[in-house]
Amino acid sequence: MPFAILCDRKNSYTEEFDDVIIFENGATNSYLDKLSLGEYLPYDTTIFIDADCLAYGDLNQLFDYFKNVDDFSCFGRVLSLDDKTGWFEYQNLGSLKEKVSYVVGLHGGIVNGGKCLSPDTFPTESNLLLLGIH
Repeated sequence: MPFAILCDRKNSYTEEFDDVIIFENGATNSYLDKLSLGEYLPYDTTIFIDADCLAYGDLNQLFDYFKNVDDFSCFGRVLSLDDKTGWFEYQNLGSLKEKVSYVVGLHGGIVNGGKCLSPDTFPTESNLLLLGIH
């Protein structure tokens, strides 16, 4: 199985990888950078692991974990209804409030992504969600 690294520059460590993908805006350290991962995915299915995550054991198990998802998935955090750091605020849900029992927060340390017909769909929809438009 090939391994790629997504980084802002090549160095002696990047030589260990099959593919080196230069991420032009990688120095911003914004969690929103992950929303543009679709532009950089080198394979049909990619599991992105943050540099600050400790990888141990057989990483192939992650592919088994994500095998039934569509184009994008990541681990989430369950937050209380009054939390303001999640993907949405409970108070702004209107009639959907009765269907929601928690707020979802994104944990972007491990992200599964696949190539799709429209690679800009995820970042576009995510930005609309974050802006409260969709």
